[in-house]
Amino acid sequence: MKSEQKQMGRMKLKEKDFAVNQMGRNDLWILYNIINPSDYVTADTSRKVDHQLNDGKNTTASRVRLSIHLKVTCRDFHKDSSTLRIYGRNLEPNGYVAVRSFHTLTLECNKPFELHKKLWNHDVVDVLFLSPSALSSLAVSVNMC
Repeated sequence: MKSEQKQMGRMKLKEKDFAVNQMGRNDLWILYNIINPSDYVTADTSRKVDHQLNDGKNTTASRVRLSIHLKVTCRDFHKDSSTLRIYGRNLEPNGYVAVRSFHTLTLECNKPFELHKKLWNHDVVDVLFLSPSALSSLAVSVNMC
């Protein structure tokens, strides 16, 4: 049993994704402390797109829903509005957002997103396991290498 505990102490999570569907204000604070620069976040968002009319002079604008995959450069937690803003570069091409352009994703309560970390350290895993919220149940499904 002791040798098993020693092995568990040395395990690290490597290249694991997880998706979050429902979260509260406390979950956003936990995620703020988990998400670091060089992590990857994917979420749906909307962007205003200008469409040029046939006459070439006039334009119309509409909002388009799309998914953005960012490499995180910075993040901010806004306690008053219960939002987590993720800043980073877009990594996947789509019809509206250029690759390597900077964008901001706003994560809110009950807005699903995906997080990919290349290396999960024990502090992060402990935070997930000790969280009294839905995030703790996600940690159980993470495979340890």
